[in-house]
Order: sequence, then C-alpha cells, then structure tokens
Amino acid sequence: MPSIGRSVGIIVALATLAGALCVDGGFVYDDRHAIVQSPVVQGQVGLLESVSARDFWGLPLGGAAKVSWRPALPLMWRGLWLAGGGSPLPFRLLGILLHVGASLAAFGLLRQLLPPRPALLAGALFALHPTHGEAIGGMVGHADIAASAAIFAALALVLRGSARDVSLAVLVAGVGALFKESALLGVVLGGVVLLAERADLRRWRAFALPAVVVSAAVLAMVTRAHGGAREGVLDNVLGVLAPSARVVTAFAIIARQALQLVLPIGVAPDHSYGVFSTDVGPIVAEAAVGAVLVLLAAGVGLLALRRGDRARALWIALAAGPIVAGSNLLFIGPTEYAERALYPATLAACAAIAPLLVERRIVAGVLLAAALLFSARTTVPWRSQRALFEAAVQTEPRSWRIHHNLGDALAREGEVERGLWHVMLATHLKRSAPAPVDWRVVDALTLAEGSERLLLAPGALAPNDACGLIEAFAVAAYGGSPDPGAIARTRALFRTRYPCGPGR
Repeated sequence: MPSIGRSVGIIVALATLAGALCVDGGFVYDDRHAIVQSPVVQGQVGLLESVSARDFWGLPLGGAAKVSWRPALPLMWRGLWLAGGGSPLPFRLLGILLHVGASLAAFGLLRQLLPPRPALLAGALFALHPTHGEAIGGMVGHADIAASAAIFAALALVLRGSARDVSLAVLVAGVGALFKESALLGVVLGGVVLLAERADLRRWRAFALPAVVVSAAVLAMVTRAHGGAREGVLDNVLGVLAPSARVVTAFAIIARQALQLVLPIGVAPDHSYGVFSTDVGPIVAEAAVGAVLVLLAAGVGLLALRRGDRARALWIALAAGPIVAGSNLLFIGPTEYAERALYPATLAACAAIAPLLVERRIVAGVLLAAALLFSARTTVPWRSQRALFEAAVQTEPRSWRIHHNLGDALAREGEVERGLWHVMLATHLKRSAPAPVDWRVVDALTLAEGSERLLLAPGALAPNDACGLIEAFAVAAYGGSPDPGAIARTRALFRTRYPCGPGR
C-alpha cells in the first residue's frame, strides 16, 4: 500500500509529465488573442480598469462582442509577460503548475470517496487523461484548470462535514470563479453532497447564504460582461437551427463528450464553427445514445440521492454538469463544444474505472501507458500552430475555422498553394453554414494537385456562385495583406477560367 507521501509524489510526477509534453511550445490559437493581443496582459490599461472594466480577452465589459469576466488569470499573465519579456515559457510552466495543483486537489477528493489504492489509480488516470490536451496545451485552458481545482477543493471541504468547512467551500468556489465562472459548479455539487448526506439545518444554513451571495455576484458580473450579444451561425450553428434539429444535435454532442471521457479518441482543439449543420440525419443514432445516457444518469443519480450514496451522486453530477452545459441543450454557448470544459468531468470517469481495475495490475499498467501515449498525441500538437491544426483537420474536417487556421499557418511557412486550398475550403464551408456540404466533391478535389485544385475549386464547390466564392476567398486570403494588389491579382488569376466581371 503506497504511503500518502509516495502517492502524492506519483500524482505530481505524472501531472508534470503530462504538462511537459508541450512545454517548449509557443503561443497558439486563442493564446495570441488572450495574451499577445490583450491590453490587460500587455500592461496598456491600469489594474483597476483591468479588474472592473475589462474581460478575459482584454475587451471592454458590456460591449457588442461576446466577452467573459474572468479577472484573475489575465492579471497573472500580466505578471508573467513582464517577468519573462514576452517568452511563452513562463506561461507553459504556469500550465504545468496548475495541472499539478488540480491533480492534487482531485486526489484529495478521491481519497475521501475511494479506498487508497483505487484513489491513487484514479488520480493517476486523471493526471494523464488525453482529453486534457486542450486544457493543458492551450494557455486559455489555464482558466478551466484553475476553476476545476477550485471545484475539487470545494467538494473536499464539503465532505469534511463541519458547518465552517461548508461555508469555506463556497468561498473557494467563488475564488475559482474569478478564473472561470464554471467554478460555480462546485457550489451546485456541494448542494448535491449535502442532499445525499441528509445534512442538518445548521450545515444547510452555513451553505445557503454564502452560496446565494457568491453565485449572485458572479452571475451579475458575467451578465454585465456578456452585453447581451447572441451567438450567430459562424459562432455556434446550434443557435440558428430549428428547435428539433438543435435538440438532436445537442444529444449527439452529449454522446460524443461522454465517449471521450472513457475512450478519448477524436480529440481536437475545435469541435465548432461549422462541424454541425441543418442535416441531422447522420447523427440521429448518436443523439439517441445521448438521450439514453441522460435518462440513465438522471435515474441513477436520483436513486443515489434517495439512498444517501454521496459518492455515486457526486460522480454522476460531476460528469453530467460539464457535459450538459457544453451540449447547448439548456443554453447556447459560444461554440458547439470545447474539450477543455470536460476537464473536471474526466475525474468522474476515472473514479468509476479505477475500482474495476485496481486488482488487475497488469491491465491498470497497460491503461496508464495507453493514457500517456494518447496524451502525447493530444498535447504535443499544441507546441505550434501548424502542428495543432494539421492534427485537428484530421478529426474535424468540416470546421471552417480549422481549415482557415491551417491555411494561414501553412502559408506563413512557405507552403502557399496548400495553404490557399485550405483557405478556399474554409471560405466555402463558412459561406455554406448552416447548410450541409457535399463532401464527395471535396474528396474529389483533393485528388487534384496544387494550383489546378485551387482553380477547379470554385466551379466544383459552388457551381451556381463560383464568382461569389472567388471574391470571398480573395478577401479571406489577402484582406489583411500589406500588398494592396494581392486581391486584384487573385481575381485576375481566376478570371482566366471563370467569367467573373471586373467588378467582382
């Protein structure tokens, strides 16, 4: 039986190893927006304004853009930017420290609900879980990790039992909400634990008042920050789907997320921006699985509450909370779904699996080795923009944002023709949303090479509006170019094959 000190050492070592897989990476994807381009991180606005009037991305609160009030992390990043002179290494090291801290908080929670050996195995699996790739690899994922650590710590306090601990748990969740509002899940789950334990009135009073005050304060700031902006088709296609199609798609997303908790295949940095469409036929079976999972979780969870089984009730709620929130079933989020939001839910899956394998040491060892291998596949690509989106496009080839980002990365590295093809495809996918795209045409075009594929694309992809696609592509590819003649030359190139007027 490993001692507590040795167990902690194992968790720290594995979590550090998982985080170190991309420690030499740069600023990729949303990191550039949240850090490199943020006036808060760059020190261009005062500290008071940073906390009270700016959002996670450095944008003014309450503006037309969709923003998020999470003041703690940008201020930490500000210090790292100043201390490191703009190097990404301090930010990468912060990600490792946060993941180690969250893994230790998770292990502390596991030890209160599982015997020592299953708790250690579950903690080890959590530290290496491949679905953490986005949370660990992307620096914006620091918010999800910090919020999850607060959730785990808050729940551990609730389980300790005293009225003082229950009140402190709510405050811990409130501090976590300064990193990301999802930390309020710790308050909800704390209520689940108290229900399962048949808590006395004294503990409920100690919990209820802080819970109301903290939750109201956080939600008020979140509402003020958002400014009432609605999600459009290019943000989240579910926002414009018919109600029936939206429900089917939401249940399909639930099934996909649940699968990733236990079999983390199909991991990508982006499951949004056009992955789904108005054609829900291909995902009906997947949606049926998601609906069954929701009904099963609700039934088992209610039964656990009735029987006072706090562990089972807590694990089900911990898994269901992020999954349902990320499905767009209850409300429309800023994207279809993001894997980093599953970070806390993975603990529930690990806690369910570990007791089944703890006596099967060989199987458990193989599982940990497989987790490390898959973690490398999901985390290592976050070292660079090109590697990230080359991996992502294999998983989500229908996302216009992934193709656009890959095209941009390829062009910057000199592979201009290949990059322009991905920008062309991204432009077509973006213009088509939310209508489905005939992927047979795309597959046929991939057989052509270089410039010929690019010239064939407008007529094949948009036979009824080839010139419109050409114009949109020219703007997407060269709209921000310092060369004022780039768009005109692009139009002229396609005019050799398509009868587009000079005004187009």
